[in-house]
Amino acid sequence: MLLLFCASLLLGLLVARTHVMVPTWFVGVCAVAVALTLKDKNHLSVAVLVLLGLSIGVVRGGNYLQRLEPYSTYSGQKITIQGAVTIDAVYAQGGQLSFTINDVDF
Repeated sequence: MLLLFCASLLLGLLVARTHVMVPTWFVGVCAVAVALTLKDKNHLSVAVLVLLGLSIGVVRGGNYLQRLEPYSTYSGQKITIQGAVTIDAVYAQGGQLSFTINDVDF
């Protein structure tokens, strides 16, 4: 069941790239339906669980794509980004160099 949920969530993230919209209330309805049918573990509960994963993936992917929208005008172009580093660079958890920049200009 967990594997099906995770796979449907990832599929929902892929579907979000096609700009399909799912209302947020639908996710809540699916979550309640999963809570009501999950204890039976029948075909209906599996279908509702997959639908929940798909809808969460679509909502999350759609939100992420909306945040990237302002940068779509720069897609395929070579650009230079300039900014003022405000603190010294430090190594983050994954080993990458991390720092904070203000006054970013494209």
